[in-house]
Amino acid sequence: MLENRFINELLLKIGANRNIIKVPVLIDSQATIDNCFPNVLEKIKRDGGSIIHGWTIHTFPYIYEAERHTVWKSENNELIDITPKKIPYNQILFVPDNDNTWNYTGEYIDNIRINITTNSVVDDYIILNETISKLFQTGKRNLNGELMVTKQINNAIEILQRWKKEHEKFMYSNGTIDSLCYCCKKKPYKLCIGLKLRGEMQFILENIRQKA
Repeated sequence: MLENRFINELLLKIGANRNIIKVPVLIDSQATIDNCFPNVLEKIKRDGGSIIHGWTIHTFPYIYEAERHTVWKSENNELIDITPKKIPYNQILFVPDNDNTWNYTGEYIDNIRINITTNSVVDDYIILNETISKLFQTGKRNLNGELMVTKQINNAIEILQRWKKEHEKFMYSNGTIDSLCYCCKKKPYKLCIGLKLRGEMQFILENIRQKA
């Protein structure tokens, strides 16, 4: 099982003091993609059991990530992930909440990320993700459960999503602060995007707050 300082740092950041466990994925025929909380509630109505809140742990080459998640506990005390994902898995790494009292109310919840490298390009990638998430958090869900944001915020999200894809390509091609920047390839990253990214993210968030 994953045991290193980065995993410990991630668990500390989400406030978990439980062990990571492997949970099998057995998709329920009536479950919908990524809607774990309502999926489990409906499963309980049909088949009994109970709900277990926690976090799915993802391990990527440059980042460890914790994602809010809910699984079903059968009447035989088996934990099962019944929710389909866009990318299918046979099992997940799951950390149950300490007290299982969390209640999902429809808000957008960001993942928690840890840079497992010494490359600050990865830190900037995390900041990009966090900024996009904060923009999503300004939205409200409609009667169909869809998250709705203003046109202005949606435009900002689309711009940042494109920026994120370019940054991700750069990061996964082992780009560092001394590599030629991906925007024009005329300056090193640290004197180009790396010099302005954090300020740009702060400006976007402050501009949104002022117009809220």
